[in-house]
Amino acid sequence: MDKLENPTADKSSRVKASPHELQKATDLKGLLQQEFIKRLKINPQYSLRSFAQFLQLNSGTLSQIINGRRKIGRKVAQQIALKLNISPEELNLLSSEDYQFKNIEIDQFNVISDWYHFAIIELIKTENFKNRSQWIAKRLGITVSEVNIAIERLLRLNYIGKTQSGSLEVVNSNLSTLNDLSKNITSVAFKSYQKQVLTKSLVAIDSVPLEERLHTSLSTAINKEDLEKVKEILHRCRREINAFTESNPVKNEVYHLHISLYPVTLKNEKKEPK
Repeated sequence: MDKLENPTADKSSRVKASPHELQKATDLKGLLQQEFIKRLKINPQYSLRSFAQFLQLNSGTLSQIINGRRKIGRKVAQQIALKLNISPEELNLLSSEDYQFKNIEIDQFNVISDWYHFAIIELIKTENFKNRSQWIAKRLGITVSEVNIAIERLLRLNYIGKTQSGSLEVVNSNLSTLNDLSKNITSVAFKSYQKQVLTKSLVAIDSVPLEERLHTSLSTAINKEDLEKVKEILHRCRREINAFTESNPVKNEVYHLHISLYPVTLKNEKKEPK
């Protein structure tokens, strides 16, 4: 039985793909990846085999579909639609050529909104990198399925590529291609990313030795007219750190640098009497 299901619940209402989820999916394969990752976040022990049992598909077939090594036939598509409660109209939409133009934009959204995409790009640059999903998953503390789906997405977007020997290499780690996204979409994705980075930073305070990290802060009174200048100083600092770390050809770890600047004083809406 699917571990995430309530046995007493009406089956037709258990896993209905919401309009929001359909909009975030590139195609039926993307919807499957999205649904599987969602279940993994609820239950990290949830397996691809469990998902296959729920969908009533062979686990090997599902693995090939999710990892982009097999196309979805009509019979399998109908089976998936039945189990995920996708209407015939929605299934046709996900399969239509008109829907495919959105793929790159949605893929880019997913790259921005999940922290481990950028971490995988940086991990590939490290010495002794091993092109094995299990190794990458262990190094980043994520699941093998998250690794496989992320790598397939990064390959599709040409951020990484494969050498003749089959190993992974970084092709393009420049985010300038993301400028084509609408500001609203990019904003939502970056908010999700920043929240994840902040959460990992909180965990690192207790789990990472002090000599391997730096958590520092400053409370300062400022003139609000100087805020943009302060932001530029911080941006310049981030760029300089990135240039310095990139200049060393020998890399062995992946770090997050997170800089926060925000007011702790609340806005005073009422004018105080003189």
